[in-house]
Amino acid sequence: MKKWVVPVAFAALVALAVLVGSAGASSHASFALISADFTLRPGVARAGGHPRVNPPGLYGAIDSTYYPRTGKIQYDMRWKGLRGSAIRLVVRSRDTGATYATLCSPCRVTSASRNRSRDALLVSESQGTAVITRDVAYLMVGGYAFLELDTTALPSGEIGGPTYGRFVYPGQPVVKGEPRCC
Repeated sequence: MKKWVVPVAFAALVALAVLVGSAGASSHASFALISADFTLRPGVARAGGHPRVNPPGLYGAIDSTYYPRTGKIQYDMRWKGLRGSAIRLVVRSRDTGATYATLCSPCRVTSASRNRSRDALLVSESQGTAVITRDVAYLMVGGYAFLELDTTALPSGEIGGPTYGRFVYPGQPVVKGEPRCC
């Protein structure tokens, strides 16, 4: 009779562990807010030829929302004062420069000819949706990635910036700020 006590006790412990583990399942993030401020890439900044912008050095910005359940990221990106047209938006490693994902290639650009920035430069915009892995999203939220906007004039990246963000959990209020650029 004692032989069945150990397996029953073990089964009860496993069942308890499953219940405790699933109790935290509702604490998974609903979505993540990810942003980046774009400045001229280092080699581009040395080459010169770009207009002065206000705030100084800020040539663009991107705001995006990542949905873990679908793996989709929706982005809204604006920029000004570039030499070329946007052709690709790439997520890269901050440590190695390796490509994690491509958010758009080619990018659908809306040239907002009626929209001018505070410094009288034309503002361009691109919006879209892409699928990325959870790992890439976590790297973006944690600041381990940067976004690079490649253009026709500088196909290896004209502007870019490190990503930052936060996960939003059920019941947590969401406050979006004003656009930082353009």
